[in-house]
Amino acid sequence: MLSWFLPQEILEVLMRRTPVLLLSLLTCCVSLPAQDSFTARWAQRATETQNRQPAWPPPLVTTYVGLIEVGRADFIRQTASNNVQTWNLDGGKGLNLIPLANTEVDTNLPGFFEHSSPKVADGAGDMSFVLKYRFLAGNARHGSYVASAFLSSTIPTGSYKNGAADATVGPNIGLGKGFGWFDVQTTLGASLPVEDTLKLGRTIAWNTAAQPSCCMRRGRRADRHRQVPQLQPCHHGHDPVSVLVLQLQIAFCGGSRGF
Repeated sequence: MLSWFLPQEILEVLMRRTPVLLLSLLTCCVSLPAQDSFTARWAQRATETQNRQPAWPPPLVTTYVGLIEVGRADFIRQTASNNVQTWNLDGGKGLNLIPLANTEVDTNLPGFFEHSSPKVADGAGDMSFVLKYRFLAGNARHGSYVASAFLSSTIPTGSYKNGAADATVGPNIGLGKGFGWFDVQTTLGASLPVEDTLKLGRTIAWNTAAQPSCCMRRGRRADRHRQVPQLQPCHHGHDPVSVLVLQLQIAFCGGSRGF
């Protein structure tokens, strides 16, 4: 029937290509379940790993001491004592993944620094990577605590002195404890340049974030006839559509340099 409408040359091409097309279609049909199985296993592993830890909101100042799988960008404004303002666009954040149980791998894109002073050039910061391992954890029903160790590294991708002059590595430890509606997360670590140590020095940094947080979700009154918002401590498994996280953060930062 096709010979009535199509030229002979096109029919010959179709006859030669038909087996290849059928094989490609069969390959796609077979690979789709495999891909679904891979993503399903990945999502299940990440969910089970996070369910073993408290469901605290990630703090803005210090590193999240638990494990998280998310794409993230922060926008931070800093004001110096001379009233010069600096915007950090992206905040050095990026993609956080949980490829293995108790393990997180982060790839953080360079932030972009925008200065209000014309004497300081705008430009990109450094790119960084983080490998984190959580060796202790208990969710809200089992103590509400987290202990992790992570190794960070940076590469000097900054422009116009908006980044470090050399690559750095940094061993860190993070601890967190929850007290009902309140949690405290603290990190202690070092930034060690791989070169020019005498010029750049070694930096020790300690950051602590204390944040009361709660989740607002739909609930029922005692008469069970009407749903109303209810506040309660955050737990894993909350419906993200019906949950609002209320967060107030107090941060303490300290450090030393030059050893």
